[in-house]
Amino acid sequence: AALVKAYLPEGGENVPMSAPENQRKAIAVLERSSKRPNCEAFLHPVDPDEDGCADYHDVIKEPMDLSTIRDNLDGGVYETLGDMCDHIRLVFSNAMTYNSEGSRIFQLATEASAAFETDLTEILNATSDAALLPGVGDPACAVCGLARGTLACVGGCGRSLHGNCSGRDDLMPLCPACAEKSDPVDDARPIRYVPKKLLQKLDRANRKITWIQTFDEHCPL
Repeated sequence: AALVKAYLPEGGENVPMSAPENQRKAIAVLERSSKRPNCEAFLHPVDPDEDGCADYHDVIKEPMDLSTIRDNLDGGVYETLGDMCDHIRLVFSNAMTYNSEGSRIFQLATEASAAFETDLTEILNATSDAALLPGVGDPACAVCGLARGTLACVGGCGRSLHGNCSGRDDLMPLCPACAEKSDPVDDARPIRYVPKKLLQKLDRANRKITWIQTFDEHCPL
């Protein structure tokens, strides 16, 4: 980790979380690790009873996991980006401390740790928000104009949109143009058009929900 830090841009991780751009970078760093397949085992706190590791807290004095880090980030616990990054490193170092070298969890932690350092360097060197979060390359929504998390319109027109931008109760990604062609004229539930500011709020809420739903019940050892 020390070698990687030597190549980080000026300020590196020692930047205040009070700055919006650093908050965005923190979210990007954490989301990349949380959504990586080899990090599934580190999404939740270790439960010594359920996970069959009764001596876990005897060995690991400062447990940490990615969902706890997200809670800390949302709660404003971290003063600097480096504070959060140190907790992410702690997740992987704990796994490598408790699990024997050569074990599957040890290997996953090793790979995840290396990927995290690479992601961190890339994100800290990013010159625009477009380089930060996965999903920003998605097509723009035909309704609200936002790109991240859009789906192809089920009407087959080639447009993309968010499910909650369709105005449908079932959240089906059906754009207004296709809806006019497919919905009966006497439909009692006409397409609802939601103000753009509200759509942006809904999009931010959906990002958080999507992030949470990426977690599963894999053993977080």
